[in-house]
Amino acid sequence: MKDESVLITGASGLLGHYLCSFFKERNFKVTGISYGHSIQILGITEIQCDLNDHANFTKIVESVKPKYILHCAGLTNVDECEKNEVLATRIHVETSGLIAELSRTLSIKMIHISTDHLWDGSIANVTEDTPVSPLNVYGRTKWNAEVAVQKRNPDALIVRTNFFGVGLPWRKSFSDWIVGTLETGNVLNAFQDVYFTPISIPLLAELLLDSIEKNLFGIYHIVGRDRISKFEFAFKLAKVFGLSQELIHPIPYKNANLVAKRPMDMSLSVEKIERALQKKMPSLDQSLFSIRG
Repeated sequence: MKDESVLITGASGLLGHYLCSFFKERNFKVTGISYGHSIQILGITEIQCDLNDHANFTKIVESVKPKYILHCAGLTNVDECEKNEVLATRIHVETSGLIAELSRTLSIKMIHISTDHLWDGSIANVTEDTPVSPLNVYGRTKWNAEVAVQKRNPDALIVRTNFFGVGLPWRKSFSDWIVGTLETGNVLNAFQDVYFTPISIPLLAELLLDSIEKNLFGIYHIVGRDRISKFEFAFKLAKVFGLSQELIHPIPYKNANLVAKRPMDMSLSVEKIERALQKKMPSLDQSLFSIRG
């Protein structure tokens, strides 16, 4: 795939930033679309663009003419989405629909990054075909984005995931928060009854490339194969990083004081992607060791 071109939205976010470096190292010509923060990666063409400015973004895509678009941008603050549904709809639904339309018209392969927040948490290890039942604006708008993408570009690949990894100077990650809290000797409260199937960003990137090379389309779950609670995740992360597990305290979700409701089980089935790629999804231990450095 040497010298092929890829345009990555959300390049100043955790996943998008990593993917810029990842694809550059594999000899792709990379254009990163960022907003608010410079990504500062040598060899990457960076373009600052507010994706809400659809006319400007359209001009950029028509000028760059990439072979692939990886759409990683989104409003990932769940409570902020709850407070501003109009903005969440604009960013998730309308922009994703525009990118799908552009990619279809210009014969660009689109990879759309979605979420595991599409259900109410009453079912574990949901499949790609499980009817959605989102609890909050974030989940609703991300689902509507999937619908818009599939309607406007049936050849697009939609990836539902939940990733973690090392943060950026301007944006700390979930795992950064855990490590930082424990390193300073503070108690960390983690939900004992909220479950997910996390995957590290480095291993997700490899699987995204595998999926592109296989020319997959439609909806796939690309996550880790281990269903685990937030408490168990923090406990294992502490062990891998050599930090005190005694500082991690399990608490029930009912004690949370959050604006938006969250599903208590976000675990996804990986059977479909394992069949398509003919490989097992990574265990939590594999993901944790991939970010330890």
